Amino acid sequence: MSTKERYINLFTDYGFKKKFGEEPNKNLLLDFLIVSLIIPYLQLIS
Repeated sequence: MSTKERYINLFTDYGFKKKFGEEPNKNLLLDFLIVSLIIPYLQLIS
């Protein structure tokens, strides 16, 4: 048995969908969208 750890690369389509596309991670996706889309938009218009 290998002790090498494995990680999901979020920069790939598979990794992003695996992490953010599952129902248990719905809140994580919403937080990600707020931080990456809404907050910069609000800073732009203010």
